[in-house]
Parts: sequence; C-alpha cells; structure tokens
Amino acid sequence: MNIRLKACAHCGGDVFIERDMDGQWLVCLQCGRSSALPSPPTEKRTPQSAGVA
Repeated sequence: MNIRLKACAHCGGDVFIERDMDGQWLVCLQCGRSSALPSPPTEKRTPQSAGVA
C-alpha cells in the first residue's frame, strides 16, 4: 500500500492511493475524503527507423 503522510488537503491527515477500473484515487484515512489522482502525462513518441545513423 502506498501511503502519503499528512497529504490530505481537507484535514491534513494521511492518505493512501486506491486503484480501480476508473483510475487512481487519494483516500484520507482520517476524514475519508477522496480525490482523483491525476494521470501521468502520456509521452508522444515518434517511430524511429532501425539502423539509421
């Protein structure tokens, strides 16, 4: 379990990351508040030809 200490924006309590099919959520252990954890930005990659110098 991934816990962040004193990271709740509402009460300053400890939060943990919960994952489900809808995404990732920060859930506070003290007050129960949950907020969506933003997804990391996706990298746009361009295909590169193999063996080209």
